[in-house]
Amino acid sequence: MRLHSIARQRKLFLSVFALSAVFGVTHADGQNAPKPLAPAGYANEKAIRKAFRSGALAKTSIDLGDLAKVVIHRDLVYAAASSRNVLDVYRPRESIAPAPIVLFVHGGAWDHGDKKSLGAYAAHFAARGYVCMSMNYRLSDNAPYPAAVDDVRTAVAWARANAANHGGDAGRIALVGYSAGAHLVMLCAYKEPGLPEVQCVVDMYGPVDLTAAYARRMKAVRVFLDGSYREVPDRYRAASPLTYVRSAVPPTLIVHGDADDVVPVEQAETLARALEKNGVRHEFQRLAGWDHAPDRAAPVFRHCVIVMDRFFKDVLAGGRGYARALHSPIVTDRPGARGRAPSHE
Repeated sequence: MRLHSIARQRKLFLSVFALSAVFGVTHADGQNAPKPLAPAGYANEKAIRKAFRSGALAKTSIDLGDLAKVVIHRDLVYAAASSRNVLDVYRPRESIAPAPIVLFVHGGAWDHGDKKSLGAYAAHFAARGYVCMSMNYRLSDNAPYPAAVDDVRTAVAWARANAANHGGDAGRIALVGYSAGAHLVMLCAYKEPGLPEVQCVVDMYGPVDLTAAYARRMKAVRVFLDGSYREVPDRYRAASPLTYVRSAVPPTLIVHGDADDVVPVEQAETLARALEKNGVRHEFQRLAGWDHAPDRAAPVFRHCVIVMDRFFKDVLAGGRGYARALHSPIVTDRPGARGRAPSHE
């Protein structure tokens, strides 16, 4: 009988250990919390392209089940400066209480891109109770810095003013940006006087320091800032979100592939270190073996929405975790701390 009890306890221990190995221990405050592991990456970008071509890696698409649960209002005008100043609102078809608002900002090197590219994200979160908005902004070929930054700020003001019309809560707004869009949302949320209604920021593989050597070499950056670093160095510093990191910036989720050859993962690492140094709540999802815009792959998209959903629930919905400690980095993946995820060969 005693041997049977010991065996049962051993089995239970191994089960718990296995679950811990799968999900990981992530909270820097000492609390155990499940953390989903990112899908296995690839040896290089060529291998990723080959996987897409062969069908081994599915592309992200809008879930038709999600679309059935949402109502979409397209091309609502949030400013009069340009025909680009429009956004789409995705809201739950059935909603009881005012819901948190999530504003999505597309990427595209500041010179191209469209709000529809984030439809899968907007539909996903709207189907789960959020009021989502996906915006266009003025592009750098016709309207260089700070036009796009001003557009994001104006869209946030519009979202706040029109929240009640769409079932949203004006006091709970999240900004989510992708690549160049991530740069824009961080700059808006971090630069003083800031946006007090913005409760959190999601940086999806965005640049944070435009004075870095890689950024100085990019034509897209020079066009966006209307000059080279040699010509306008102060503008490069002023347009870098890293310049404004301080203890008062909103909680930030960072998602970045470590094989990114467009915006190097060192940008995410630099931001994570700065946030930690200033005691800002943050999480760094370092995706091993994934390149720029890894969420175009369906498995990475599914991982990202899981991570984002958990982040939103903690910060926007008053859950435990992030709400526990005002100035505590809850989750930080440091380079090399967890090793490299297995990759497809």
